[in-house]
Amino acid sequence: MLRTIDFRKASHQIQITPDDSFVMPYSWDEAVDAQVSEIDTNGRIIFQWRAADFLSNFNHSNSIAHSQPPSYTATTSAVKTKDGNFYISMSQKDLIVKVDKFGKVLWHQKVAIRPHTLVVHGERLIGYSARFPNRIILFNDICSCFKEVVINESLGANTQTRSLSLQYLGKGYWFTSGVTGLYILNDDGRVFWKLEHNQLKGRPIGFHSSVIFE
Repeated sequence: MLRTIDFRKASHQIQITPDDSFVMPYSWDEAVDAQVSEIDTNGRIIFQWRAADFLSNFNHSNSIAHSQPPSYTATTSAVKTKDGNFYISMSQKDLIVKVDKFGKVLWHQKVAIRPHTLVVHGERLIGYSARFPNRIILFNDICSCFKEVVINESLGANTQTRSLSLQYLGKGYWFTSGVTGLYILNDDGRVFWKLEHNQLKGRPIGFHSSVIFE
C-alpha cells in the first residue's frame, strides 16, 4: 500500500537505505534550510545537516545557473554509507563533502563545475556526474585513479550538453544519461550501449533521472 508523506523541502534523488529510511537532498534551498534530511516511513526526521556553519568557514565561490531558480547550495545528491556517514554534492558551490552521523565534516573537495549525482561504494566515493560540459568522473580500477569522461552528443547551437544520472553496474561498467540519450560505458569512457531519443535533439531538457534494473 502506498502512503503519502508531506515533506516539502526535498528534491532530486531519494535514497532508500537498508533500514527503510529515506535520504533526501534539498536543492532549492536557503541558508536556513537543511540540505540533507533522513526520515523514516512515518515521516519522522532521523537526521538533518545544514551547510551554513561549514560554508561560513570555507572559502568558496558560487557556480551560477542562470536558467534555474536561485538557491543557496543546490544540493542535488545525498548518499548514506554503510557506516552511517553521508556524501553530499552541492552543485551551486562546486563542492562534495562527507559528514558523519553527527554532522561533522570529515572530508571536502572542490570539483568540476556543478557536480550532480554521487555514486558511493562502501565508504568510498567512486564516481559522480557533472554538468557543463556533459561529463562523468569515474574511479578506474586499473590506475586506481579518477578519470573524466566526456559524452559527445550532437546538439543544437544553443543547447548545452549535461550529465545527470549515474549508476554503477559493476565490473567497471556504468549507466548514465545525457540530453539525447542513455548510455552504458566502461570506466575508460567506451560506450557499449546507447538508447537515443531523436525528439530531444536541440532541446535543453534531456533525462534528469534514469535507472537501469534487472
